[in-house]
Amino acid sequence: MNTQINAQAITDSVTRIVNQHLQSSTEIKQTDSLKERGMDSIVCMRIIVELENEFNIEIEDEDLLIENYENMNTITELMNRLVAKI
Repeated sequence: MNTQINAQAITDSVTRIVNQHLQSSTEIKQTDSLKERGMDSIVCMRIIVELENEFNIEIEDEDLLIENYENMNTITELMNRLVAKI
């Protein structure tokens, strides 16, 4: 199943999930700082849980680095890497 998940589908899912949790009144760009857009540790963990469910993956401790969740691009890169492993 996961071989059918392409890069655009991952980007779309990350964008949807982040936007749902940050509930911004303006569009969040791929390179916007999510911390500046209101993401705190609790929101970040909610996003992580939803990403795990969305892609049927488990995000390991070594991938729980703040630099992986700075913006939608860094999250998308992480998801692409993790999805490619399964």
